[in-house]
Amino acid sequence: MAERDVPTAHPTAKPGRNERRASVRYVVDEHKSKILVASVGYGSWPACVRDISPQGIGIFLNRRLSSGSKLKIELQNTARNITVNLDVRVAHAVQQHGGWFMGCSFTRPLTDQELQELLL
Repeated sequence: MAERDVPTAHPTAKPGRNERRASVRYVVDEHKSKILVASVGYGSWPACVRDISPQGIGIFLNRRLSSGSKLKIELQNTARNITVNLDVRVAHAVQQHGGWFMGCSFTRPLTDQELQELLL
């Protein structure tokens, strides 16, 4: 895509000297996205996406999964009728708002095109 087609989503954090992330995270519009998380051998559950970057994704789930858990997720941009299947590994889990927020890293980084399709 052309330079001017960069996603219009806003980063969740401004880069600073205390920022340790390798890439900028973008807030995902909850009305445009749906996610289904599948844990190999343990079933699947609906989840909500908080943010996404080329390196990983932040999700809310009603159950806790251990750090290091391998997951398959199906992420949909319902406004654009796009589905991307991704493999992730749970990096950390924190209890929040009656559920669990989990930071997950992708087993392979998203391409610029995949990220833009999920954000726009």
